[in-house]
Amino acid sequence: MMAEVHEKALGGVRWDVPRAGRIFERLCRQGHGHACQNLGFIYHVGREYMAGNGIEKDETRSLALYERACDLDYMPACWHVGVLYAEGEKVPRDSGRGRALLQKACDAGLSDSCFWLNKLFPN
Repeated sequence: MMAEVHEKALGGVRWDVPRAGRIFERLCRQGHGHACQNLGFIYHVGREYMAGNGIEKDETRSLALYERACDLDYMPACWHVGVLYAEGEKVPRDSGRGRALLQKACDAGLSDSCFWLNKLFPN
């Protein structure tokens, strides 16, 4: 939660995305999927996210973090990376992998994933 406070400058705390990133990274290493997802997002958008945040875009690292979050059973990450693979957005298209990740999140009850699964892979 403290990382998000710094990332979004909540509650009068000074905006500090690099500090938030360090906190997310530590938590991700400790096995917190939500933190891996959030750090992946920061690297996914880089300086475009709150201009001047000091974090360079790194799509390879971003994808690895999304994958780790999914491996840690953080279902929003499975949905997100599933769509990336299914659409071939910034990663080589892999329909089988995309479908499997979307199905995993859908089976876990994530309705957004079910929506995208049906949209991208209609029967």
